[in-house]
Amino acid sequence: RELNFFTMLYVASLATVGTALSLLQFISPWPMLHRAAVSNDMDKQDLLTLISMVLNSLLWSTYALLVQDEGILLQNGSCLFVGAYFNYFYFSKSRKKSGVATTWAIATALFAGCLGYCLWVVELQHLMHHLGIICAFSNVQLQCSPFVKMVRAVHTGDFSEVPLGVSFIGFLSSCVWSTYGYLMGNMYISHPYLVAALAAALQMLLYLIFVKRP
Repeated sequence: RELNFFTMLYVASLATVGTALSLLQFISPWPMLHRAAVSNDMDKQDLLTLISMVLNSLLWSTYALLVQDEGILLQNGSCLFVGAYFNYFYFSKSRKKSGVATTWAIATALFAGCLGYCLWVVELQHLMHHLGIICAFSNVQLQCSPFVKMVRAVHTGDFSEVPLGVSFIGFLSSCVWSTYGYLMGNMYISHPYLVAALAAALQMLLYLIFVKRP
């Protein structure tokens, strides 16, 4: 899509703000990971979400390199380092290292299969379409994972793992990136982040309705 100077400046600002919000969102598991490390209870934390953080960032970084989208590359390149450190921290504190390694091996095989399918099976003219769809589904799964925790918290009454601030940051981040994708004319960015924004809004609504205040 052809963009004039002011629109390009606005898009660059969105990418910068969106990257900062995404980093805040990705850093949000740290307090729980730190508490789990202190209490020697790391294996009860959600490993699959941490793995999804890395694989989702790798998928989007690959997509961004192929379509030459600097904003998405900046976001996911930054988040990739955060996710990689969190996975290393989890592994170093886990008492079930063989199980963690096995889970990582399975996830890596699935990632390699998806990427290999796009790069070597799909015809070149359809490559971006297939890779974009895979990235979109991966992003919706990752961005909506806190919503699944919220539904579980509604049933258990324990909202300690779904703080309202994290949901709010996720909502702002998703709105920014959905707008960015719309301006760039890229539905693989705009649509999944729109779904993530709606999920974050619903999560905040459930929090306000069901949280038990002292």
